Amino acid sequence: MLTSLFLMHTRQSQTRVCHFGEACWGPFIGDQLPADPPNRLKTKDARNPGKSKAVCSTPDIDIARIREVKGAIPGATINDVLMTIVAMALQEYFSKYETSSLQQKVRANFPINMRTVTAGDIIEDEHFGNRFSQGQIRFPLHLREPKAIFQNIKSQIDVIKVSPE
Repeated sequence: MLTSLFLMHTRQSQTRVCHFGEACWGPFIGDQLPADPPNRLKTKDARNPGKSKAVCSTPDIDIARIREVKGAIPGATINDVLMTIVAMALQEYFSKYETSSLQQKVRANFPINMRTVTAGDIIEDEHFGNRFSQGQIRFPLHLREPKAIFQNIKSQIDVIKVSPE
């Protein structure tokens, strides 16, 4: 029993060290690499985006269903499930309009809540203000199985959680 606890602790420590190494890659090396290739959704000139706008709407997403999926997968978060849905929606879009992008790198920024989770009163000052950071995720458009997509997204988000960024 003691040996299995030691091995489990060792594996967890190795995973944390590996995630920390991956997390350091982004701010120190990854940001210096070339941008993503162009696609239909990417702004052509990010420094001069222009004045045209596009709006789209989707049916509501039932949060109860998201929570149900989250509850069925050990260790999952609502954010993991939502980002998996976004990845699958992008796959569907690119499959229909631009299949070449399914094999390219497609990344996005998303907000991360930096507030501490407390059972306290949500009216207190600690729950107000702009307390968020940004995370960057690469959508695994090359994967087809929803479970594989989820695992890829989850591992990226877990790395972001220990990132020094």
